[in-house]
Amino acid sequence: HGFHYSTRITCLKNHIEERGGNVAVYIYDFNREKCAKLIESIIVQGATDGIITFSTPTLATKPDIPIMCITQNPVSNYDTIFSNSYEIISDSVKYLKNLGHSEIGLIGETNTTTVFDEFQNKLL
Repeated sequence: HGFHYSTRITCLKNHIEERGGNVAVYIYDFNREKCAKLIESIIVQGATDGIITFSTPTLATKPDIPIMCITQNPVSNYDTIFSNSYEIISDSVKYLKNLGHSEIGLIGETNTTTVFDEFQNKLL
């Protein structure tokens, strides 16, 4: 999960701010329930014109504001940007192996365990 999210968030923030928008970043530990509660709270407060999330929210009803999901799983209820980390890992490892590299590493943290597992599988 998390190894590339800080870069994506920074790019999104810069893009929105360059166009006069304001950005608030919330951390929900990739927990779908926590994400849904956070989104519901933001909607109730009326504090935003739209939401971008790296998870698929499980909301009881679709809100009046737009929600954009950047996820590895296709989503039918929301606008979605499909991001396949596993394919990125596979392509990256294959590329480095084709260049003759055999000692390839991945820097991550606790939220990257599934990506790390995929990375190790591709090294074999």
